[in-house]
Amino acid sequence: MRLHITPLAVAVGASLICAALPAFAGEFRTTDNPIRGQYIVVLKPQAASLAGESNRAEPVAVAARAIASQHRASLVRSYDRVLRGFVVKANDNALAALLADPRVAYVEEDGIATLDTIQTGATWGIDRIDRRLLPLDTLYTYDTTGAGVHAYIIDSGLNVSHNEFTGRVGLGADFVGGGVNDCNGHGTHVAGTLGGTTYGVAKQVTLHPVRVFPCAGGSPWSTIIAGVNWVAANHISPAVVNMSLGGGGNSSVDTAVANLHNINGITVVVAAGNSNANACGFSPAREPVAITVGSVDNTDTRSWFSNYGSCLDLFAPGSAITSAWIGSNTATNTINGTSMAAPHVAGAAARYLQTYPAASPTAVWNAVYYAANIFGVTPSWPGVGNLGAGSPNVMLHYGSLNDGYNDGDPHIRTVNGLYYDFQTGGEFVALRGQGMEIQTRQRPVDSLPWVSVNTAVATRVGNHRVTWQPGTGVVPDPAGLQLRVDGVVTTIPAGGIDLGPGAKVTALGGNGISIHFPDGTRMTATANWWGNQNQWYMNVRAYDTMATDGIMGVLEQGEWLEPDFSDKWRVDRKTSLFDYAQDVDPGKFVREPFPREKIPPMNPGNVELAKQVCARIKDDKLHKDCLFDVGTTGDPVFVEGAANEAALEEETGAR
Repeated sequence: MRLHITPLAVAVGASLICAALPAFAGEFRTTDNPIRGQYIVVLKPQAASLAGESNRAEPVAVAARAIASQHRASLVRSYDRVLRGFVVKANDNALAALLADPRVAYVEEDGIATLDTIQTGATWGIDRIDRRLLPLDTLYTYDTTGAGVHAYIIDSGLNVSHNEFTGRVGLGADFVGGGVNDCNGHGTHVAGTLGGTTYGVAKQVTLHPVRVFPCAGGSPWSTIIAGVNWVAANHISPAVVNMSLGGGGNSSVDTAVANLHNINGITVVVAAGNSNANACGFSPAREPVAITVGSVDNTDTRSWFSNYGSCLDLFAPGSAITSAWIGSNTATNTINGTSMAAPHVAGAAARYLQTYPAASPTAVWNAVYYAANIFGVTPSWPGVGNLGAGSPNVMLHYGSLNDGYNDGDPHIRTVNGLYYDFQTGGEFVALRGQGMEIQTRQRPVDSLPWVSVNTAVATRVGNHRVTWQPGTGVVPDPAGLQLRVDGVVTTIPAGGIDLGPGAKVTALGGNGISIHFPDGTRMTATANWWGNQNQWYMNVRAYDTMATDGIMGVLEQGEWLEPDFSDKWRVDRKTSLFDYAQDVDPGKFVREPFPREKIPPMNPGNVELAKQVCARIKDDKLHKDCLFDVGTTGDPVFVEGAANEAALEEETGAR
């Protein structure tokens, strides 16, 4: 759940302070429930430099000591990474002097954040995030674990001896005294959901406790900023930060979170808050670069406590979540809150970063978003119930990353591991997910009326359309395939073609392309010229995908034998992603009836040829495909395609 600002027993009203200030004073910013006499002072860029900046201004720490001493304020701490500022204790005269100093951009009241948890019920959260639709199945299916990724939990510390975290606790920091061990429970629970062995989304992530809350839970904003500053200075990449905390609007903590993202390139996940109110009134939930998470219950309905509104990015499970706790190395607790929802998303981010460790925070968000359930996009999903005015109708989904292929004439492996041959003609959806689609063109072979081959591929990459095809007409060009981006013929430069965060087209050897999609899917396509038939044939493969629709998607055994299977995935001019000459449409590549009802047996000579030339292919499935292709056609050209695919499998480490 969210950590929120609560009233203090004594506080001088901001109006009384402001009334005592001279008319020429600089900007004074208030916060909910301020700490009397304690302020965050933020300097102008020319007044001091952050670590790593090249300007000639003195470091923040030096400027802070000088300014505090000059105006008779007591310096508490300074920051050097995420905020160009420092914390002081000051009376009204010192405050007035600070505000009048031309080096000061603004002074903001420091405030208190506290923990507030509710105990109930049983766990279900990780069961929900790997399923598109209800009901739950008591399973959590995953194939990435966050191994090699570092998660920083800015919270109340960690029960470091808990069995959920054995061998995976990294360097942390303590900003309240007493070490990183958790005496509250909140931080341990959050860490267990993010990366616990039993209860976690990312079960092998390294967990770093950044303790900014004491046992009772109350802590100043300035202490939380100190934790953020420490992460900026000491993080190990790839990294994700979880901040299951918040309170009334505070521009200093918002700036710190923004700089952690913008300057340091770290994905930051924050809780939306538990006030059943608009999250845009809370920090750091309102910070645009943070991934702000609201809570749903096990019916996909917004939790009664969850904040809502346009500052949210998505919802995740947050009601009745069971996770690790304090008191023993096996302790658990079941609590509610957007603090419980946020680490589900941070865990998904860690899993993505395992596969793409160099991904930017924007690419991480795109992958999480495109994998999520999105109302109106995800088939049959009814959306979040009672989601609240202005809220995005988006809910976390992050299942297994799967591989599939569509080779040659064409042999298909679905993303759920089924194999079949798809002999038909036309253009089809090979694989479709949110933010991505792959279509393939299959052309019948004139002299072998029971054989068709892939000859072209077209894709939707975020908001762009990328095709790789032998011209826009019907007759293939032996000179080579043309790459088009949004209909324009394009040459792939050495560094590839960037199509937005997480999206890129690169060359693959001398006869292929590789495409990264925003959702994390990677596609490879390799092509060979079949001289005896005067046409190209192509192998298409997808890796690390959550997409489930299409002829390579999630299928039932034998589903491809149903009479309407081909037409279910066939595209027309309206839905096609291919480029066409004026007189060409998808119908030009359909031949009916096809294939010939009675297929002749393989020629014994072809079978012997296949045994000889395919012997070099060691992969069992590729070897069988090679035997079939050469045995059926009598043409050894398919050996090169199989060899290329075997090399690609070995190079990429594909599963």
